[in-house]
Amino acid sequence: MCSSCCYSCLKAMVFIVNLLVMLVGMVVTGLAVWLLVSEHLYLSSSWEDFSLVTCAVLSVGLLISLLAFLACCGAITHSKCLLGMFVISLLALLVGEVSVAVLVYFKELDYRPLLRKGMHEIVTEKYHPNNTATVQYWNTIQQGFECCG
Repeated sequence: MCSSCCYSCLKAMVFIVNLLVMLVGMVVTGLAVWLLVSEHLYLSSSWEDFSLVTCAVLSVGLLISLLAFLACCGAITHSKCLLGMFVISLLALLVGEVSVAVLVYFKELDYRPLLRKGMHEIVTEKYHPNNTATVQYWNTIQQGFECCG
């Protein structure tokens, strides 16, 4: 009796937690889409000139939503296949994150040129009065680091 009660509680917790994670993923995806659309409309940039960071945020949001959806469906339907795909995907993400962290820590992967290029792109192409969101975020970053005016 107790084991079935614990199993039901565990199933409900997996569903609720992953439902919340899926909602967060959808919010992140919505934010990235909003950034892409506002960048296209206000800056009149072509669809090929989008920021790598915005596309990465969109990808992360979609991935989070997909994985949480797999877990929710697997918990509701008792599907070993969906839960297995969820666990394998999480393990693959964990291995990838640890690999990148080790490469950055031992300086095998140099992130500075990518960061420098991204910042240069923001300052030269997107930091102007028409793009109030970028100007506001960039000013907040500058004030936080107490640099650059």
